[in-house]
Amino acid sequence: MKIELKNIKYAEYLSEETNAFTADVYVNGKRLLYAKNDGRGGSTFYHLHSGADAILLEEAEAYCKALPSEKSEFGDLKMDLEFKIDLLVDEWIKAKADAKNAKK
Repeated sequence: MKIELKNIKYAEYLSEETNAFTADVYVNGKRLLYAKNDGRGGSTFYHLHSGADAILLEEAEAYCKALPSEKSEFGDLKMDLEFKIDLLVDEWIKAKADAKNAKK
């Protein structure tokens, strides 16, 4: 299953404990969710886009729960769709920073 983010709006100035962002979540090439985090350490929330396939959402959630745990300094963190979205945002931010540094 392919999960990707598009239309990412990242607000570094609002990011305190977590990354403040909004994004569209695409699953297998279909726009499925609107995701956001306010950057204050809370959860990343996601909601179905109007007319999106609720069954595909259930499949994506089940797929993410079946992924291996992520290793961290705090121990193994269980994967779920929310965490997967957060990791994709982290990857996007890192790629932007790497591209900026490569220009220098």
